[in-house]
Amino acid sequence: MLWTQRGSSLVTLMLGAAILVTYGWTVYIQQQWGREFDQLEAMKKQERQMISANEVLKNQMAEQAEKPTVGLLLPDPGNAIFLTPAPERPAVKASPTPLVESAPTRPLGY
Repeated sequence: MLWTQRGSSLVTLMLGAAILVTYGWTVYIQQQWGREFDQLEAMKKQERQMISANEVLKNQMAEQAEKPTVGLLLPDPGNAIFLTPAPERPAVKASPTPLVESAPTRPLGY
């Protein structure tokens, strides 16, 4: 009876400790998740602000390009520049590389 009481007390103590550790770990994970979620939301907000700023800049550039005083011309095929291709060069042979000793293929932990 005495051994059973001591054994059950020890098991109860171990289970209590396990429950406390599990509870602490759960609370920590939830706090960590909350911080990461807040960071994700802040990054989404920054992304929306950057997209908005980018679109405003595009609109401003388009409005400036439409002004006649800027001096931009519509594309014309007569103004196209054609380049002649460079002559082919002979292929360069690769120099042989020295053999590099690779890592052993068998596990080192055995």
